[in-house]
This record gives sequence, structure tokens and C-alpha cells, in this order.
Amino acid sequence: MSMYSQTRSHTLFLAHPQMNGQANSQAASQANSQAKSHAYSRENPRLDRVQRSVSECALCPLATTRNNIVFGAGNKNADVMLCGEAPGKNEDEGGLPFVGAAGKRLDALLEVAGLEREDIFIANVVKCRPPKNRDPRPEEIKACSPFLGAQIEAIKPKILVTLGTFSSQCILKTKKPITELRGTFFTQPLSFSECSKDTFFALPSQETFNHSSSTGSEQEKEEDAKSTHEEKFPTKSNAQNTCAETDSAVTVFPVFHPAAAIYDPKKQTALENDFRTLRTWLKERQ
Repeated sequence: MSMYSQTRSHTLFLAHPQMNGQANSQAASQANSQAKSHAYSRENPRLDRVQRSVSECALCPLATTRNNIVFGAGNKNADVMLCGEAPGKNEDEGGLPFVGAAGKRLDALLEVAGLEREDIFIANVVKCRPPKNRDPRPEEIKACSPFLGAQIEAIKPKILVTLGTFSSQCILKTKKPITELRGTFFTQPLSFSECSKDTFFALPSQETFNHSSSTGSEQEKEEDAKSTHEEKFPTKSNAQNTCAETDSAVTVFPVFHPAAAIYDPKKQTALENDFRTLRTWLKERQ
């Protein structure tokens, strides 16, 4: 059990200071069970509905080149939500976020913050892998942004940790580099209902691409997918607004992407410092 869950258990236990030894032991066991159940809760019907709506998404050309949609994973009622850029090769193959080398580094950083995977929910701005791990394109971001907004609204985290330049800039709607953003807490309005602004817009009506129509290399598949997408969705005139309507706000905490530390040891130090800051922030709000 993580420090985060242990603290919750301890707080519940202290609510019964006058019990005798046997009752005290029973209360401790019950408190621990309640805290673990709350911290590791898997029930969130609203988030489940979002996942079902994403499960057959074909709103952008990535639908024809992906192996799996990587919706996200973890505690569906987490206080801490992490958001990366897009799935990589390993994530696309397994359907889960942050596996492989970057995932191992993330696990170590979570430990610094007193957290485990069971305490958090991890998602990405884009749910499907861009070919050859290229940066997601504007139309792909626009197609996926309302889904991310709906995830945040369903989970209602206390804090959203954005991993790396792309995720941080997208969530905070800024062009500032991650070196200026990291380690700072922001209160960010999540106006996903204003889909015509920034990265959010009215989505085209859902249609399904024929995944078997494209054969050949990833580049050929992507070119074919883009052509097919332009034919199916030539304008916004037939758009159907599926954005999450919300005027809420969330605390955003940008950090370097864990993978960046693989090539730059200095970023590892910065990441560890930022996750220690996150630990303090969480402890102060328990």
C-alpha cells in the first residue's frame, strides 16, 4: 500500500481513540478496508460511458493505423490524474498507457510521490498511436480533446499532472516551453464546451473506417487514411457537438516527460524534485 493510502487509513483509525484493544483492532481493520476501497475504487459509470464512446472511434485517420485504442488505466476515481502525449509502440500493442522503459521510470517517480499505479489514473491527449511516434496533428488533437475533457470531468481529480511539452501546452493552451512550465501549479479552466476555440471543436458524426482497406507500409496506410478522412469529413457543416460541457477547473502540474530522463540525467533530477513537490502538495490536502 502506498503512503497516500496509508495516510488515509491512519486518519480513519484516529476517529476511534477511546475504543478498547480488541475494538481498536477491529476499527483499524475496517478503516484500512474502507480507505483501500475508496482509494482503489474501480466504479465510475460516467467514465465507463466515455470509454464505450471511444471504443470504436473513427474520427481521424489514426483509426486506420492503430492496433488498439489506449483509453487510459488506473483508479477511476483518482485524486491524481496523469496525462501524456500519445501512445507509443508498446502501448499501441498492449492497449495500456506507459509500459516499457518510460513506464518503469514513471513507477519509480510515483514512489517518490508516495503513490502507486492503483492510486492514479493515466491517460493521453491522443488515444491512438501516431505512426512512427510522430507528433499528433491538429486534426487528431481536435478529434480527441473532447474525450480527454470527458475523462477529466468523470474522474474529477484534485490535480492533473501533465507529462512533457505536448501535454502541458495542450492542457494549458500555451506555447511556453516545458522548461518554463514545469514544477509550477496552475489553475486551469476546462471549457471543453467552447469547441470552436483553441484545440476544441465540434466533432463530425461518428463513422467507421474500413481497417482492411489499407495495406502496405505505415506511411502508405497513413496517406490512404488521410485521403479517406478528407472524403468522409470534408467540412464541419455536418458536425455533431460531442464535447463535454463544463465550466469547472483543475489544478495542473506540468513536469518533464519520464522518457526525457533516459537521454538527459539532469531531467531525472528535476523530475524527482517535482514529484517530491507533488507529494508535499497531496499531503497538505489530506
